[in-house]
Amino acid sequence: MTNFRKSAELRSDEAVEQRELIEQVLCVFSELGEGQRMILMLRDFQGLDYQEIAEVLEVPLGTVKSRLFRARLALRKGVEDGHHEEADRRG
Repeated sequence: MTNFRKSAELRSDEAVEQRELIEQVLCVFSELGEGQRMILMLRDFQGLDYQEIAEVLEVPLGTVKSRLFRARLALRKGVEDGHHEEADRRG
């Protein structure tokens, strides 16, 4: 097998893994509570800073920080738990 072919297979495998990870993140994201989805969308998708989020949600700045921390933690845990389950299924 040529180096080019091996490289193409690796890229193909990486693309599949990345696609699976994206699907998993979206699945876990959709299962989060509405408040957690909202704060993640405001910060990570719309790019609002913490103060802007506080104004939009009408909550103190500290509340924004703690909610964002918990939302990211829940997303990370859901993806990690799902990743381990998927790896177990593949054997």
